[in-house]
Amino acid sequence: MKIITTLFNQFGVAVKLSVITLIMLSTQLSGQPLNKQFTVPEKSDLMGDMQQPPLFDQWEFSMTKWGSHWGQHLTNLYPEPGTWNGNSMTYYDGQRVFYQIAEYTDQQEPWYSYAQEAKRIYINYAANRINNWSGLDYSIPGYRRFSHGLYMDWALVNSPDIMESITKIRDNPAFSNPEYWGYDNPNQIWYWSNYSRDVAYALSSHVMAERAENPRNEVRVPIYIAMAFNHINEWVTGERENPDSTRHRFAPFMAGLTSEALIDYYEWEVEQGHNPDNTIPDTLRQLADYMWTATVFDGVNQGKSMWVADIGGTGYPYNDQGGTGVGAFRYEDRENPISAIDGTALLSPELNMLIAPLYAWLFKHYGDVTYIERGDLIWEGGAARTNVGWNTKTFNQNYRWSFDYIKWRNEGYENHNSNDLIFINGFE
Repeated sequence: MKIITTLFNQFGVAVKLSVITLIMLSTQLSGQPLNKQFTVPEKSDLMGDMQQPPLFDQWEFSMTKWGSHWGQHLTNLYPEPGTWNGNSMTYYDGQRVFYQIAEYTDQQEPWYSYAQEAKRIYINYAANRINNWSGLDYSIPGYRRFSHGLYMDWALVNSPDIMESITKIRDNPAFSNPEYWGYDNPNQIWYWSNYSRDVAYALSSHVMAERAENPRNEVRVPIYIAMAFNHINEWVTGERENPDSTRHRFAPFMAGLTSEALIDYYEWEVEQGHNPDNTIPDTLRQLADYMWTATVFDGVNQGKSMWVADIGGTGYPYNDQGGTGVGAFRYEDRENPISAIDGTALLSPELNMLIAPLYAWLFKHYGDVTYIERGDLIWEGGAARTNVGWNTKTFNQNYRWSFDYIKWRNEGYENHNSNDLIFINGFE
């Protein structure tokens, strides 16, 4: 628990979360201009004269083709209030995805309308989830807390009552009040890595609320950061604190979600002119290095690499027998007695785009081409072997964070000329 002690010593005052932003001039539904911070530059700003990542054209084509397809489906969806049925179409933050497509293509429609439909469905679910004990609405599970799209709605459209939703999605779901339950104590269970996704989303909800000019909660932010750091520490060292060994697992896509939240935090510090804590990039670097060399913990695949450079098969489920020429991570590092699914045998290219942006950010930060070479391999496997026409969840998870991969990849090349680029870890 040394890493937790260090963090609490450093973070006597909570610091802000992060996303690299641009100031964009946007339009309200009423036609009034808004001058607010937003995160997705247009395609021309993203690409410039830089070399595109592998299969970029395929990623871009699928974005508009299947984005339009799934957006049209949303317009005809009216799930029962408070039920999750139908909300899988908004999972991984469909509202965020459609707003990002709009900004990337520099076309408000049909993407703004699709984003509004995704918001309607999601808020219809969250606002009608009432906690029987507290009476609070937005009492949803922590892994269904999606805050980026709500913030983007505030930044681009400024829909009525959107600030109320931003505040409630921060304060009301599960994993929202660690100090109340005594989870500011590093020995409490939210520090266990099996809660990493819930904590990552909670952390992100604070950055989105703060970006929307909502006052910061000075108590919770450093607690969530300390929890995320301990999750990484458990993954990398293998030293788990949860006494239930069935909950001990490492899933690369979960590590990607934790990385996203911590990068948001770090970049927001930079943007605000604060002195960022270099513990964050150093720790994320250790995580990325670990992911690339991690092996399966148990079962028939024990000792095999989590990253498979050449996956086999013609469709899901993929295997590790080779033949496609592209790579993916295994779903998790051990057999899962809870789900009765051997995640070590599942090769999951459909999750690659939740992982690749970490490597692009490390390349931008350090100038070590090892990370962009590995990132491009992860990106390529995701672009080549993910069927985003399968369902909306798969589409959303592939376009949730992948725009940042392109941005950070190009910024890395812009920030580090050929003489600056370094090979710290060696590429293998």
